[in-house]
Amino acid sequence: MASMTIAAPVALAGAKSLKATSRRAGSARAVRGAATAKAAAPRRAARGVLQTRAAITMDMPSAGSGEMTYNETGKWRENFDLSSWAAEVREVEKELKAEIGEDDVDHLNKILTWANCFYYGGLAVLFATPMLFGNVFAAVGGVNPIAAFMMSTAICARWTMVGHHVCHGGYNTAQSEGGVVTGRFHRRTFAKGIARRISDWMDWMMPEACVARALRAGPAAARDGRRASVAGGLILHILSCFFLLVAPNDLIFNRRRGRRPPPSLPPQLRAQLGEKADPDLVERNMKPLRSGNLPMIARYGQVVGLALIWKWFYYAPNTMKEMYQRKEREAQKAGEDFVNPFKTGELPSTVATVISGVVKPGGMAALVETAKCFAPYALFQFAALPALGYAVGGAQLATGVLLTSILADVITNVHSFIIIATNHVGDDIYRFETETKPRSDDFYLRAVIGSANFRTGGDLNDFFHGWLNYQIEHHMFPDISMKSYQKAQPKIKAICEKHGVPYVQESVWKRVVQLADVMVGKRSMLVWERGD
Repeated sequence: MASMTIAAPVALAGAKSLKATSRRAGSARAVRGAATAKAAAPRRAARGVLQTRAAITMDMPSAGSGEMTYNETGKWRENFDLSSWAAEVREVEKELKAEIGEDDVDHLNKILTWANCFYYGGLAVLFATPMLFGNVFAAVGGVNPIAAFMMSTAICARWTMVGHHVCHGGYNTAQSEGGVVTGRFHRRTFAKGIARRISDWMDWMMPEACVARALRAGPAAARDGRRASVAGGLILHILSCFFLLVAPNDLIFNRRRGRRPPPSLPPQLRAQLGEKADPDLVERNMKPLRSGNLPMIARYGQVVGLALIWKWFYYAPNTMKEMYQRKEREAQKAGEDFVNPFKTGELPSTVATVISGVVKPGGMAALVETAKCFAPYALFQFAALPALGYAVGGAQLATGVLLTSILADVITNVHSFIIIATNHVGDDIYRFETETKPRSDDFYLRAVIGSANFRTGGDLNDFFHGWLNYQIEHHMFPDISMKSYQKAQPKIKAICEKHGVPYVQESVWKRVVQLADVMVGKRSMLVWERGD
């Protein structure tokens, strides 16, 4: 691969024009700049504005070389017309957003119904098995693997399909009218406050932190609603959990059509995909493991261990970090003092960093906030449900319920790890050392070449992939519905094939191999600025 060094930002898009310009340029940087300006002038007149966003320039590999060349993997960039490609992509986006309506909400409700059937079906299996079949699972401590699988499927679905897409605003237009929230699945009100968190979506993560994650680099999370406080009232909370979870949706959600939400945020904010600020940049996050001295077998063992616990160990604390970073930025803009307890630099916040930070000044605050974030879900899954089991069948059933709930959580961790972490990484996926602007042509391009899809099509297939098999389209258009992604995928893939843009789509199992290999340092991602 060609050796190149980052110099300064110019257009990421400039694959076609930058290539042509650099071949004509001499070795001197001044000559190269003059040639670039000369070549760009006619395009400015014809197109109005020269595309200069999120760009890169490279120092020449050696003095006197004067040429910028692409690696074999980057040959597709030589004659790529970004503006034409992006124009077609924007037409698809415009068409999709215009079609979002009640049909999309009905589809979401169908998926939620499937999830609820799995969850309550799992509970039914869990409690009915001892009554119908005796101690059939006594040899494994009363753990019911069938119930655990069903409950896990539901927990994962509520997160990756319901909570995820609602927090991204995928149903905002269909759930509001004239600036007034008219439905349950609007980002402004969904899962906000204790009661709504219990009824809408209860998990290890705090919904407000997930909204902050969805709106990275945007206005303060406070404008999206109040941050739930879970301190105090825990006994009342535990007693109310079960009723609220099993109550019909119409009893849980009061539409309050007259209530007006806070001022609107921009519909799409920068996701920072594959950039330095991307919290899910696996290659960087796993640097200690990739560059360590452990044998490969031990490295792969750590990957397996992380998969078993990653949701509460990594994902939930890191969403808290992003929420507090967001609050800190807004406080600085307002000239106010704000203490962010989640300080880990570029590396992610995890339960390990939270616990180790206790010895530092102010470190206890991160532990307290993390405990408050975890409390509702942990108390329900691992306290309220076993307590119900004890009331129904004594200590033996209570133990079986507790162990089954733990197994369900482990399965959820592994399931979500497989379908989430895999589509951001691989030796055929790009990362970026420069930034880009939201909704620029470069933004859409990075969404494609910085992501991977799995097999797509059909509600059942998409359900078990957590609807994360459309990650390319999701990174391009984060604020559309699940049904819209099914419409978008074949169109975007066809546009990419037409223009020669790499569109990675493989079996999820092949992507798991890519993920593990990058995590342990066996493979590395492509780097845009390197000419890949």
